[in-house]
Amino acid sequence: MTPIEIKEEMNRISLVLQEKVTQIVPLSVTMANAQRDYRVRLAAEIIKLRVSGEKVSLSEIIAKGNIDVANLKVAHVVAEAHRQACQKSIAVNMSVADTLRSLLKASKDEDISAKKNYYD
Repeated sequence: MTPIEIKEEMNRISLVLQEKVTQIVPLSVTMANAQRDYRVRLAAEIIKLRVSGEKVSLSEIIAKGNIDVANLKVAHVVAEAHRQACQKSIAVNMSVADTLRSLLKASKDEDISAKKNYYD
């Protein structure tokens, strides 16, 4: 890669990182809301089962089998996966940016070295 290509790629990575950093906050909010909704619905279902006379040891297991509770759990897991994917994308792009910085520094060092030999 030429220094110009490296700089262009660094600019592209910078834009991707800005986008991902902007996305992570709403993804975190969505995940937190999904987790809250799941826990509240699960607790309500457990209480309903216990009040109706279900054994305490079975209440949580039965409540998790309720379709509404299960759907909220799925929504929470999906929201968490999206947030984690965004975090991993940020980490990967940071690693690529570090590599590009190293390549750019190496190419500058080579240019300086070549110029020194030219004048010697």
